[in-house]
Amino acid sequence: MRDRPDRAAFIKSVVGKPYRLGGQGPDEFDCYGLTRYVQRNLFGRDMPLFQAPEHIGLQAIAGFLQVHPERRNWRPVSKPVDGAIVSMFKQNIGHHVGTWLREDGGVILHTVGGGEAGDKPDTSMGVVVDNVFRMKVPPKCWTAFKYYIPRD
Repeated sequence: MRDRPDRAAFIKSVVGKPYRLGGQGPDEFDCYGLTRYVQRNLFGRDMPLFQAPEHIGLQAIAGFLQVHPERRNWRPVSKPVDGAIVSMFKQNIGHHVGTWLREDGGVILHTVGGGEAGDKPDTSMGVVVDNVFRMKVPPKCWTAFKYYIPRD
């Protein structure tokens, strides 16, 4: 895929935006909301809106993501490619998603946040660009990374 002229500006425009559970952008994001926003704006891929009730907790939300019908539209790949969705796993459950970008040899654009429901966004953390080996959330908390691209 050819770079869009505004790719670097787009990435810069979302980094630092606050985390908020249920945030779909453009001013605040949760991990799925950011992934959906990046896929649409950088790669022209539409993903459905997904919002689980905040009161059910992150573990239940992670469970919903495992069985969401949108997963049928993506296939696993063994190595990341530009625009791949990255699913970060803890104990065989994908708890977190981001987007793999080719910048700087490969980075993940994702959110870091407390995961608490509430009216105020978490401004102490938010959207970050991380090299897998220098992540703001220590890689040791993830037991696996899996990569997905759209089915042809």
